[in-house]
Amino acid sequence: MDSCDYFQGEELLTERGIGELMNHWMLRNAASDRHGPLSILEVSPAGIVVADALLTKALMPTERIHLAWPDVDAALVPYPLD
Repeated sequence: MDSCDYFQGEELLTERGIGELMNHWMLRNAASDRHGPLSILEVSPAGIVVADALLTKALMPTERIHLAWPDVDAALVPYPLD
């Protein structure tokens, strides 16, 4: 994925649809045993916040991971389907 600025990121989100935010994600360089699927909790000019998808669904406390918006480094990648 090519780098983009904030407005290009907004356009990509509009093209792909907000439903893409509901998918499960993973950190590109994370060890698979450390993190399971991640859910996007927030996308704002302040950044992207993700957390463990299963724990957040169960309303359990979990580590929040903060990433830059837009994600020009492609730190988030789709979680592989089982």
